[in-house]
Parts: sequence; structure tokens; C-alpha cells
Amino acid sequence: GFWVFDPALFASGDALAFDGQMLRRNGAPEPLVGTTTMSASVHRDFLFVPNAAVWDDTFAELSSLKINAIRTGLWSGWKRISADANVVDEAFLRALEAFYLTARRHRLPVIFSVFAFTPEEFGGEDPYFDPRALEGQRALLTALARRMAPAREWIWDLINEPSFASPRKLWSLRPSGTRFERDEFLAWLQ
Repeated sequence: GFWVFDPALFASGDALAFDGQMLRRNGAPEPLVGTTTMSASVHRDFLFVPNAAVWDDTFAELSSLKINAIRTGLWSGWKRISADANVVDEAFLRALEAFYLTARRHRLPVIFSVFAFTPEEFGGEDPYFDPRALEGQRALLTALARRMAPAREWIWDLINEPSFASPRKLWSLRPSGTRFERDEFLAWLQ
């Protein structure tokens, strides 16, 4: 399955907001009843091996069950879409658009997680302070934000289950020990 890009469908949708308690669609409260989904055929590779027909079947079933939102994301594989810190793979971006178009067809808002636990390091040493990592993160998020800007029912989740520790010591809440972290800490102390 595939999509021919439909700009009207892509930019369609209701005004979504959150009031601290629940989702509001066009101002009316709507309890959020959702699920995490990717692909029944290729699981986490869904944006690398896209199949809109599989997504369409899944979203039709979820919609029939009164699911009113789906959650998905990258969680891993960032190097597959951005091997160079300043270049995001066009095929990936088109697959993301197709996934969203399929969700829109079934009136399902998409909650999209970009990173899992910590941001990607993009060849750097520290996901929070290394300029190389920050450049890669900025390039990826900029490309995603530009591409998805017209999407009205697209909700960003920048980091799924964030950990502020080193990616090598998740959930330890201890310093990562990189030179970048040390330099930032010393600057803060001064």
C-alpha cells in the first residue's frame, strides 16, 4: 500500500488541546483512549519498511473499537534516518507523512515520540552537552517539525521515559562523566 500525498487531508483535523485532565477536541472534553502502534508486519521498522495497507487495516480496526488516539515513535534507529548529523532521509520523511495520512483517514490523532530514554548522541559523547549531539538533534527535530507543521492532529512527545543519566548508565541519576558535562558543571559553579 502507498499514498499519493493529499495536502488537504494532511492539514485537516480538529483543534486538540489538553487541560491537565483530559484531551479536548474542539473545546469539548474527550477521554483519551489510545494505544501504541507501529506495524503488524514489521513492528519497529514501520517507517523504514512502510506499508500503508497494513496501517490502514490496523487503524480501521482501532477506530471501530472507539480508540481515539495512537502513540508511536522512533525510539531507536536514528542513525538510519540521519547518518549525517545535518541530513534526514527523505524516504523516512515520506513514510512518516504516509503514516500520518493513514491515521487522519481514520480520524486518529498521532502522539509521536522522537527519542527514548535519552536523546541520540549522533556520534558525540554526551546527548545533553556535546555540540555534535545537539547539532544532530536540532537537525532531526527541525526536519520533523518542518515536515509535520501542517498536521493539526500531531502531538509531540520529545523523549519517551526520559533519563537524565548517561545512555550507558540509564536511570542511575549519576553524572555521566563526559568532558562536556564537567565543563558545563564548572561553568555553572562559577
